[in-house]
Amino acid sequence: MFALYIVLKIFLYTIAALLFVIFLIMFAPINYRAYYSRSKKTGCRVRVSWLFGFLRYKLISEDGKTVSKLYILFYNALWRSAKKKKKTLKPKTKKRKEREGFSIDKILKKIFKGSPKPENAADVLLRIKDAYEYPDREAVVSLTAGLIKKILLAVKPKYIDIEGEFGFDDPSETGIVLGIYEAAAGIAGLRREVRLNGNFNEKIFLINAKVKGKMILAKIIVPLIKYLMQKPVSKIIFAH
Repeated sequence: MFALYIVLKIFLYTIAALLFVIFLIMFAPINYRAYYSRSKKTGCRVRVSWLFGFLRYKLISEDGKTVSKLYILFYNALWRSAKKKKKTLKPKTKKRKEREGFSIDKILKKIFKGSPKPENAADVLLRIKDAYEYPDREAVVSLTAGLIKKILLAVKPKYIDIEGEFGFDDPSETGIVLGIYEAAAGIAGLRREVRLNGNFNEKIFLINAKVKGKMILAKIIVPLIKYLMQKPVSKIIFAH
């Protein structure tokens, strides 16, 4: 009996420890901040910390050189990597050749890369038709939209400051993108946080971005599990 008591006690302690670890993973906040700049120099800085700084990850990229580090506690570097991008000269005619070779089939090959890809645009239309005729399509669309909204709210930064300027060779393309930005920023209520200006005179892309926030994995994993357990979605997943 005493041996059984010891085994049972060890088992309960093990279960309690596992539950505690799962609780930490699910509910301990993950803090993140990122900075990206593309002007005279291009640079990027990312910092992620978990469990009140117990684990930290840093990434610094400047002038083609990238250094990333993983820390435990506040001093020990567990992992570090550094790499430098090799600069290669591209022929000026390459971009023009890519434009001349532009076709829907090439785009489809990129979209369906790594999966059974359609032979042509007609196959894509058939797939869209099958999806449209799916009996539970409205429920699936509604559930998917709800899941995306919950995930976006879970990872949404508390602080956003983005300022930039962009322009394309064709001023009409600049106008289209600028219109999309104005509409999206208005709907999301981010006109003050995200400020983009269109340049109709030259091709240009300059940006300075800062984001800061925190997320909890439970707010992502729990909605995802609930989504997968919904009957209209599970029918699609286990159809084959």
